[in-house]
Amino acid sequence: PSGMTNGHSFSIGGHPVTYNPARNSLYIGSRLGRVAEVSIPTPVNSANVSALPWAKYLQGFYEPTEGHLKQIQSEGVSIDGILVYGSRLYGTASIFYDASNVQRYSHYSRSLALNQTSFAGWSQVWETEKTGFVSGFMALVPAEWQGLLGGPAITGQCCVPIAYRTSWGPSAFAFDPTHIGQSAVDATPLLYYPKSHPTLGHWSGANPVYGATAQVSGVALLAGTRTILYFGRNGLGPYCYGNGTSKQALHGTMGGDGAMWCYDPSSNDKGQHAYPYRYQIWAYDLKDLADVKAGRKQPWDVKPYGVWPFDLPTTEPSIKIGGVGYDSATQTLYLSQMRADKDVYSNRPIIHVLKVGDVSGTPLPVPDNDVEPPPPTEPEPTEPEPTKPPTISAKVTALTITPSRPAPQRPGTTISLTATPTGGVAPQQYKWYQHDGRRWNAVTSWSTSNTYNWTPTKANTYKLSVGVRSAGKTTDTSEAAASLNFAISGTSAPAATVPKVTAVSLTADRSQPQAPSTAVTFFALAAGGRAPHQFKWMVFNGTSWTAAGGWSTSQTFRWTPTTANANYRVSVWARSAGSTADAADAQGTLNFPIVSPATTPPPTSTPPLSTSAKATALAITASHAAPQRPGTTIVMMATPLGGVAPHQYRWYVHDGVRWNPVGSWSTSNAYIWTPARANLGYKVSVGVRSAGNTKDASEAVANVNFPIK
Repeated sequence: PSGMTNGHSFSIGGHPVTYNPARNSLYIGSRLGRVAEVSIPTPVNSANVSALPWAKYLQGFYEPTEGHLKQIQSEGVSIDGILVYGSRLYGTASIFYDASNVQRYSHYSRSLALNQTSFAGWSQVWETEKTGFVSGFMALVPAEWQGLLGGPAITGQCCVPIAYRTSWGPSAFAFDPTHIGQSAVDATPLLYYPKSHPTLGHWSGANPVYGATAQVSGVALLAGTRTILYFGRNGLGPYCYGNGTSKQALHGTMGGDGAMWCYDPSSNDKGQHAYPYRYQIWAYDLKDLADVKAGRKQPWDVKPYGVWPFDLPTTEPSIKIGGVGYDSATQTLYLSQMRADKDVYSNRPIIHVLKVGDVSGTPLPVPDNDVEPPPPTEPEPTEPEPTKPPTISAKVTALTITPSRPAPQRPGTTISLTATPTGGVAPQQYKWYQHDGRRWNAVTSWSTSNTYNWTPTKANTYKLSVGVRSAGKTTDTSEAAASLNFAISGTSAPAATVPKVTAVSLTADRSQPQAPSTAVTFFALAAGGRAPHQFKWMVFNGTSWTAAGGWSTSQTFRWTPTTANANYRVSVWARSAGSTADAADAQGTLNFPIVSPATTPPPTSTPPLSTSAKATALAITASHAAPQRPGTTIVMMATPLGGVAPHQYRWYVHDGVRWNPVGSWSTSNAYIWTPARANLGYKVSVGVRSAGNTKDASEAVANVNFPIK
């Protein structure tokens, strides 16, 4: 509507937005923090603003917090999100420039009748001092996902000033709106990027996914699908902080106020600039968020499966989205484009109506080639029915890349890139790519090696990527992909700067000697050098050394000798990541005789156990300090005090719910553990009993907390 009600209008308004299913209407905010309810007329598809139908006021403008904004701070606070849930209107408020991170409360509720006195609040959602992660957009969770995500609604925040207090990209926290009004309300973190985990990019920069000028204004979880969509904008030009100017020649020069000029014809504000800008959608898989809820992933490990630019029929230079309302019954999105209806000084928003889901028309564009490698061409699994929980396929669902060294590095430096998949059928296969500025080029064939050793020769900002497919797949397509930007700068580094492994220790899970055909697992732990370390295993038979394989990052070697030989030795060479010389930086060796049972002296009879002959204490030593990442091999060693040797041990792992035995009683005091999933609740325990004790009970027990994240 163009008119005013209660002294306010939609001029320079359009934020925030929510859909009201009870009246097929929209609640929309004004520039000065008022909210009105408007009708939804039959939409018209036209780029001519004059041809579009007018909405009508159903309720005039009212301040939804009834003056309670000042309870958060005396000034500088604005409404940031609204949501219709049941018979109430829920809202969020945010301090625009919270330099000291003082905001503690953010959520309130009120009646849908805007003229009623009904305010209930304020509530702190999630954690103290983390309000900047939750005080913005909200959306309802489809019924089939509420149990998997932890609540009937989500709330989040992104991209507000003072970056350390907010998420560096889209965020989502599941909560129950009916609890708003209580002083503190629990929330389940599903997605966010703190400053310590800038997965999508650094705040003080620009890239096609996220940067200093990114804005996330609305979100919708699409019923009957696995998709959550975030709507906003992003800047693609060079990052610049200073005063905007339409004069390109001034870009990068200093102005009279001491601030830099930044070329940005769309804004002369002082702040972050990265002109040109685009409307953008971030698309995430809800299964990834469910994995976070279940403890299988961390919120900052999740990446969007697509990042899509999109255009609107009506142009507006500032490229700003005010919010989004979602009608799940008709799969309709109502998107507010701010300032698009230009009428002298009264630049009102235009509401764009988008159909989503199983509808005809032009499909969504594929992700940018600059963001990920070419997407899979094979068909995706069928989406779950709206009333059924989503099915989990045997395909890889996510992939991450970890470099052995942080960027930037110098030319000639070898960087080992390691791919870590989630899901799929092992052993997964990998194919690596490098971007030449125009297209992705394969640099390896498909193989089971998840590591690519890359030695760039020139200074540049390189883009590398890896695709993964499950075992048994033969088509040249990826089930998941990940990409990485990596800066190489300066001149080549001298070879002497590559550190070497200073020592390597070698342990076995069984004591010596052993009988032929006994499987023995050896574990190497390197000190110094550069990770991931590389190892080469060898066996000495009394006459010559035989290599058990080539160089690899495996810290373990499983050996099953078939003949007796008192002169056996096992040795391991260790070298730093990036080293190509077939030589050891350090070496560890163990004598390990193998003898026939007939040559072993018969055991003496074991006297009955007495109380003093029992083990009185037990300790666990781990090869790695907690926490570690999924896929890391950790060797746990048990050391008993007292009792009768050879002791017997039984190991357990607690998954956060219950204790699970990982074997039966044995004389091995070592447990080699390779956790496949993240779980902050992991605990490892071992019980010990003396030789001759046949009771399924421990004489002593030791526990250790060992989170994997």
